[in-house]
Amino acid sequence: MKKVICPECGKIIDADPEKPNVFCSKCGATFTFSQGKELIDKKYSQLSKYAYKLTYNSTDHEAGHNTYKSCLELRPNDLSSIIGMALNKIYGQSFDNICFLDVIELINSYDIALDKENTFLFLNFISDMENQIRYFFSILEKRLMIDGTFLKKEYFDYYVKGVQDSISLMKFLDSSFELLDEEVFDEFKKDKHDFLSNFYENLKALEQRKNNLYNVNLIGDVQFDGTETKNNVKTIDYEEPETLVVIVPDEKFLKMRGIFFVIFGILLIVALVLFITGAITKNNIIMWCGLIPVALLAVAYFIFYKMTK
Repeated sequence: MKKVICPECGKIIDADPEKPNVFCSKCGATFTFSQGKELIDKKYSQLSKYAYKLTYNSTDHEAGHNTYKSCLELRPNDLSSIIGMALNKIYGQSFDNICFLDVIELINSYDIALDKENTFLFLNFISDMENQIRYFFSILEKRLMIDGTFLKKEYFDYYVKGVQDSISLMKFLDSSFELLDEEVFDEFKKDKHDFLSNFYENLKALEQRKNNLYNVNLIGDVQFDGTETKNNVKTIDYEEPETLVVIVPDEKFLKMRGIFFVIFGILLIVALVLFITGAITKNNIIMWCGLIPVALLAVAYFIFYKMTK
């Protein structure tokens, strides 16, 4: 059975692709399977594009997650949408609300077929998760520690949970390797020859974190399991971080990007108007003037590129 949309009332219906016609029980309309399938594909495309924008161009990751979830109503068990939901969980997580285990629960809640296409998607998702785990700890150490000392015990507890949950996620991803399409997996490893070695090195580094001795402000050295040694006690004055969200949006960058997009749009419109006017009036001077906004557009793009590198 496949999902289709009734062209009359918009109801989503389970239909047999082997049967040419579909009957809508809501409005009584009869339509072809191809008509309903075309509407499903169109709506899925619109929703997935919007979800992508929410994921990468906004801070509303809850909306991004829910929009990808809506995509699954149109294409059940669609791995692209499931990955989108998982990424929004990770991008929106905070140190006091770590979501690595949520990714495991999310993936396990769907019946995913790791065929050739999905294997490639999932391997890239694994790479994304590795990057996010490394980023999580690099930001934690910058914001919740000073010179190797946790600013308070609560922050150390966040770190411990982060280590434990990220190890669980890495081991879960490791268990998926045997389920992947072998041909695609082999090609992926040829293209990224250090993929597996990096994966297991990262997992080993996470495991090693459990064997280290840590220092907590006003408490001293502490073992990973929380056992306090009372040694090396430090007193550090500090200000609480403004937010515990891991990925903090750069408001200045977002504002500048908006300004540059407006500039790009204006210059592009001016260039088109000059070119079209010059072509209609057969005035070469006007057409040559159209190169001025094009040049300015190139300069603006170069400046924007340099600012965002």
